[in-house]
Amino acid sequence: MLTGTIGFILLLMYRKKLFSEDKTSVTGWFLVFISLFWLRQSSNSLMWTLDYLFSGEKSIRCDEVRIARYLERNIWTIISITGILGFIVLYFIIRMLPKNQVLTFLLAGLVGGISGYYLWLIKFGKYILP
Repeated sequence: MLTGTIGFILLLMYRKKLFSEDKTSVTGWFLVFISLFWLRQSSNSLMWTLDYLFSGEKSIRCDEVRIARYLERNIWTIISITGILGFIVLYFIIRMLPKNQVLTFLLAGLVGGISGYYLWLIKFGKYILP
């Protein structure tokens, strides 16, 4: 979250230099990707909630739930707050991008997120970090 926050603050500070009406600079894309470290929080929150809705069980495997339990808070507290903050960061990033790049950005993010999830959590991650 710290990495994403630093990237997002820099993106906000320099957005006028990084984005024009029809293109984004290489530095702009770099800061967008750094800012999107916040998407981990949104993804965890969404997947945890969907898992709960479909299975009825509350997983305690994610860090946010462990932190909430350690702080003696409701297990929904931290995962909900950080998930919402991640979606807010995504919203502002989409608003900053030139209109002609938003669809490409969203499609690339969807394909990249799904393939990254599959490749890391299902296919190769268990061999690299058992």
